Amino acid sequence: MQNNAVTALIKMNTFAVLLCSVLLVLGNLGLTSSLPIFVMGKFDIIHAGFFLAFNGMFLATLGGLLYGRNKAVHTLKHLAAA
Repeated sequence: MQNNAVTALIKMNTFAVLLCSVLLVLGNLGLTSSLPIFVMGKFDIIHAGFFLAFNGMFLATLGGLLYGRNKAVHTLKHLAAA
């Protein structure tokens, strides 16, 4: 890969990380305000499962994006040293 291709990959990945983080925060705000888990005194397994699935999906995506970004940064440093 060339330096400009890796730099573009890092920029796109950074934007995707920011977008995924914003979606995670806004989604959790929406879920906690609309779910009756804290309002009602009882445990509602359907809403708790949805909450955990939502967070698991976005946190896994965010982790993959951060891993890819760090790998691209390492590749760029390796290309610059060569």
